[in-house]
Formats: sequence, structure tokens, C-alpha cells
Amino acid sequence: MATKGTITALKMDNHFGSDGPNKIEIDWTSDTGGDIGLVQADICAEFAAVNAGAGLYLSPGEPVPVRLKGRISRVSTNPRGTAPTVNYDIQLKDEDGVDVMNGALTNRHNANSEMVIPDVAPYIDSELSLDISGAGDSKIGSITIYMEE
Repeated sequence: MATKGTITALKMDNHFGSDGPNKIEIDWTSDTGGDIGLVQADICAEFAAVNAGAGLYLSPGEPVPVRLKGRISRVSTNPRGTAPTVNYDIQLKDEDGVDVMNGALTNRHNANSEMVIPDVAPYIDSELSLDISGAGDSKIGSITIYMEE
């Protein structure tokens, strides 16, 4: 379960070894009360929690991952329904707590979808945590992370 906010859907499409990136799609709702506007979740652990009992895997026969491995080639963010507050921030943190996108996902737009393509694609070989702040009370959005081997 997310430690702050709610992950309402999380899907992983594994295309490693074929013609396409590994795509991680996350739909989120920000927290209320004392943690207004926050979403915090470990992506692999959250995948298992959100899809528990559904028999969902990266691809047939593959177990749920405990870490992500590859280069982040691009990230897209999308406000949904009750859109986040203007200039909300997203960080993708490795297991050392370092934002692997180096601040490139700060000041997200509250009405338009946006995409970030890093100049140098960060290499990940760890759990990856989603950390959203400043989104506002019970706001909705999504993020898609594209990774390649």
C-alpha cells in the first residue's frame, strides 16, 4: 500500500528483448488531511498490492519484480479528472533516496500532459519510489515511465 495517497491502478508492460520499451503506468490520487497533496509509494511493492489476487505479471510466467532494471528513456505526466494543483512536483527515487530524474519532473502543469526525455537516461537497478508533493487535496493524475534495457 502507498504510504501517502492512493495508487488506484498500476500496470507494467514488459517488452525487454522486443521492439519497445518497458512501460510502467501509474494512476494516483493525492492524500487528504495532514498529508494533503502527497503520494508516496514503492513501485514494485505497490504493483503487488494493487494487483493482488488478479494474477497479473509483467508477462506470462514472470514473477512480480522486487526491483526495476534498465534506463529511463522518458516519463510522461497527465492530470486527470480533479486535476492537481499547478506546479506540483514528482520525484522518482532510487533505494538511496536520490531523485533519478534530477528534478526534471518538478513544476508539472495542472491541465496539460507533459513529457520529459532525459539528456542522459538514468540507469536503474533498484526499487523505485514515486514521491509526489504539492498536488492538492484528493487530486488525480497519472505518470508513465518508459524504461529500456
